[in-house]
Amino acid sequence: MNAEQSLDVRHLCMLLIVVGVAGMIGILAVGGSAAQYGGLEYRCMIEGPFPSSPPLALVTEVAPERAYLSLWPFGRACDWERADGQGVVTAFSDWGATVGFLICAAMAVVGGFFVGGRREGAAGER
Repeated sequence: MNAEQSLDVRHLCMLLIVVGVAGMIGILAVGGSAAQYGGLEYRCMIEGPFPSSPPLALVTEVAPERAYLSLWPFGRACDWERADGQGVVTAFSDWGATVGFLICAAMAVVGGFFVGGRREGAAGER
């Protein structure tokens, strides 16, 4: 591979790193602020997530027992009271933001791997 092609590959790898890291930061910032806008309890009441097992959960117009920002999967998590009074059922947001974050992280890692490999190869040739 000539020097010009090597430089193009290096620029592409650096672009992968920048886009990947920017995507991760954007998903965390936008997703976190969107999940909390108006208060977590309010968002759980209005938008959910609601438990997928209706016999166990009591979903009313009352706020959930607890609402918090979940990191795995990324988004809102809402603890709803069980209908039998024996604790709570936790409902998590969908996996969309988490999958997007993982794709951006993979882009940054692949770009870093190839930039690191190119750098070591170039130093070894000298």
